[in-house]
Amino acid sequence: MPDPLRFDPLCAADLPTIAAWWTDPWLRRRLEAPTTEWLEYVEETDGVQAWVVREGDEAVAVIQFEADSEWTTATFDIAVCPTARGRGIGVRAITALLDRPDVRGLARIEVDVEHDNVAARRTVEKAGFVLARARPDAEGFVAYLIQPTGR
Repeated sequence: MPDPLRFDPLCAADLPTIAAWWTDPWLRRRLEAPTTEWLEYVEETDGVQAWVVREGDEAVAVIQFEADSEWTTATFDIAVCPTARGRGIGVRAITALLDRPDVRGLARIEVDVEHDNVAARRTVEKAGFVLARARPDAEGFVAYLIQPTGR
């Protein structure tokens, strides 16, 4: 049985470890690497949080979570460490995110996924999200949603 996942608030000391994941071409194509400016945005903006997800002592994912000002709707991004892929980390991390007390009370959580990112689409579907917009938007993203209060 794998170690439980732990959510630690992302801090400046984590950035070199996390940023190193972006040497992976696949990840670099999908998301922007975290920067100190991004971390400042996270730390200074109400409703925005970022966590390093750890399995034991290993950093296996990073999640940015952003709730609206009423804390009714939120969005998130997740990046799984390239060496942790294929271990179910994405599904486990998203499920753990949805089980957080501060997240459970939200009316809905939305996530945009690039239409051709089959692995990410499968991951959010396994975590319970349903396709809300199948037609890709101008940037090529489809939308998924879940209502955590109804889980």
